[in-house]
Amino acid sequence: MNLKVFVILLTPTIIFALPPTLGDIFWREWKRSYDKSYTRAEDFFRKQMWERSLEQIADHNSRYTAGNVTFRVELNKFSDFGYTELRSKFTRTYLFSAKMQKSKKVEKRLPRNVDWRRRNGSCVSSVKNQGGPGSCFAFSAVGAIEGQLCKKIGKLTGLSIQQILDCDLGNCGGYIDEIFKYIKRQGGIMSDVDYPYTSCLDCMQCLVKDPKKTFIPKINRFLCDSHCKYRYRISKAKLQGFRRVPSTEEDLKRAVATIGPIAAGIDARFDFPMYSNHNDIYYEPRCSRRRLNHAVLVVGYGTNKKGDYWIVKNSWGTDWGASGYVRMSRNRGNNCGIATAAMYPILK
Repeated sequence: MNLKVFVILLTPTIIFALPPTLGDIFWREWKRSYDKSYTRAEDFFRKQMWERSLEQIADHNSRYTAGNVTFRVELNKFSDFGYTELRSKFTRTYLFSAKMQKSKKVEKRLPRNVDWRRRNGSCVSSVKNQGGPGSCFAFSAVGAIEGQLCKKIGKLTGLSIQQILDCDLGNCGGYIDEIFKYIKRQGGIMSDVDYPYTSCLDCMQCLVKDPKKTFIPKINRFLCDSHCKYRYRISKAKLQGFRRVPSTEEDLKRAVATIGPIAAGIDARFDFPMYSNHNDIYYEPRCSRRRLNHAVLVVGYGTNKKGDYWIVKNSWGTDWGASGYVRMSRNRGNNCGIATAAMYPILK
């Protein structure tokens, strides 16, 4: 039996009646599909996490069938992670330091659907995989700059995420607005061809936890300076500043329609990591509108028979969600805080 078919057919009752040998077969197949291998001791632990995920998926999808939740979940590369491990590796306590702005009502008719992946050819670069470190804030900020540069010059140019991770020494906590300030101060950002993404290793090891469980920088400047390869003369985009979008969904809609892809923070706890495709709209009533721990890029919005949604680009690879994207609920009380801390850069 195919692994995906197996998961779709699962119910909580079947989980408990599953023969151990069949479970072992699908565990091995799942590991092969994601190229995972463990020592014997770790394999035992990971299999327990994976089995727990199976139970949660079966329970969640049963509630979906009953009409109690709006989206389905499935096994993916995170299924053998515990919640604490997943949170520490792939998200951050995302804070924002820009001042709040009040909404200014502007009467302007907006398009019913917007998708910047299909405007100007495309103003959205391909989905990338951030890997282990919580570098989502850099992917979000750089994606917003790429969108503005695309509008300016009429074509898409991929920009360097690695420059941010190597050179923005004071921004170890994940502040999108601080990235915009850094690029303005530095004089620009290079292309991802000239400064390709490897991962955020040495410099991002400056992340340490204080007793209040927030991230604070502890910089080894000699190490970090030696890794920064920024060259001003081949910068592709320069910034004069950034602007915060007022914290309403109507203002976010206006910004996406008239300005371009917008960097935003969300609460990515609960079942968000297990979101699957099927054109489902992600709505999580347990989400916070203020406790934002993950940064994403809002590239459009739309409406289908299931409701209004935002088109959101993630940085967990194309094997997550809908080829790296998620449709998040729109006009449902700023669910998961998607409009709380949205912002965009202003190019020179």
